[in-house]
Amino acid sequence: MSHLKSREISQRGLEVVDCPGPDRFGDPAGEVVMGEAPGYVVLLQELKHAVAVGVRRQHRRPYPTLGMAALAVGIAPAQLTSFIGRERELAELDRLLRIFRLVTLTGAPGVGKTRLALELARTLGQRFPDGAWVVELGLVSDPAQVGPRVEEVAGQPLRGRSLLVLDGCEHLLQESSRVAEKLLSASRDLRVLATSRKSLDIAGGRTWRVPPLGLPPADARGLSGFAGSDAVQLFSDRARKANPAFKLTADNVADVAHVCSLLFGLPLCLELAAAPALVMSPAEVLDSLSDRFAALIGASGKPVGRRRLLRATLDWSFEHLGARERLLFRRLGVFRAGFSLEAAERVAAGDGIVERDVLELLDHLVDRALVRRLERTRYQVLEALGEYALDRLRAAGEADRLRDLHARYYRRLALAAPPQQLAAEAGNLRAAMAWLEAHYPRGFQEMASALAASLPGRG
Repeated sequence: MSHLKSREISQRGLEVVDCPGPDRFGDPAGEVVMGEAPGYVVLLQELKHAVAVGVRRQHRRPYPTLGMAALAVGIAPAQLTSFIGRERELAELDRLLRIFRLVTLTGAPGVGKTRLALELARTLGQRFPDGAWVVELGLVSDPAQVGPRVEEVAGQPLRGRSLLVLDGCEHLLQESSRVAEKLLSASRDLRVLATSRKSLDIAGGRTWRVPPLGLPPADARGLSGFAGSDAVQLFSDRARKANPAFKLTADNVADVAHVCSLLFGLPLCLELAAAPALVMSPAEVLDSLSDRFAALIGASGKPVGRRRLLRATLDWSFEHLGARERLLFRRLGVFRAGFSLEAAERVAAGDGIVERDVLELLDHLVDRALVRRLERTRYQVLEALGEYALDRLRAAGEADRLRDLHARYYRRLALAAPPQQLAAEAGNLRAAMAWLEAHYPRGFQEMASALAASLPGRG
């Protein structure tokens, strides 16, 4: 039954369709305050300038991010899950970076652009003895801050054999291209690796579309025939993470392979499908997803693009949550670049969720691969998942109320917390500032003044 459904769906067309310098802020020296997160320093510079000259800036909605810091030479930021497969992709990108000084990784949400870039930076670190750096641009809403953000992360001019990873350029495409071109012109041995949904516009650069994970060959038979594919290995790895007793066997491997084929090897979709392994067998996951996608295709038989495929998988995952888990997940859409347990309790509790239950509900969402635990009491919703959660929040009519609670919480935090506690909250502080500026001008001025004053030595 399961196999028949997936084959029918495949035949019916479920297939892939395919900056000003620091002196702008009254600081010609461009000093760096040691010990503060780069995004926070840039945010404080923006706020100090805004308070000093009374500029009311237009804020672009920041994207949720992975909050990556600079790389030590050859060492990537610690990842919470293992990197699976992609040997051929890594080898090809290694080859391209020997030929082209700029390579842009493009692709749909959920295909694994950021993770592939970080793994490449980790594996190639020894080729770049003068430094390898990851600049996460999701927190940067003002195009003029792309250059300062690179300077803050690298902490020095990029010279010699260096690698710069610009992650998440799509909302800052023009300025990211300008900054990358300027840096490449200044250092002939620099290599730039960018991730973006669209290509950077630089002559001589190379765009490389990240493919989904490899699927089993059409003539695969038996456990060994299916188990060698990257997609099956990722599903199996994430299923074991959810259920340590899970094993890939001759009895379930064909179902796993059909799930991977149904999801076209998209890593994020595979992680979501593997997450219920404690309560659903691969055959049950396949039957459930097949029903979902059969309804998606409908009678038209038109091909389904990757974005719709991801959306359908997210719908499937969301609808398998309990009522309170769904409520919490959609409310987490207001956070940017991670959040603390306390923030989730203060902002997302109430009207159906008791504050003392937030921790348990977060644990359930972590188990379902919808939320990631960064530290013991700090969490994160990935970009594509955060956009989905916010859409659900808007549809429920809760978006304005939750943004108001979010802004008020971070305003209180900005007025009371020491700078080191605020360092991880640049994305949330900026989102709160945007809301306060639009709805509570007095609160905006109080928060901006408090944050600007917390940056020492810039009076």
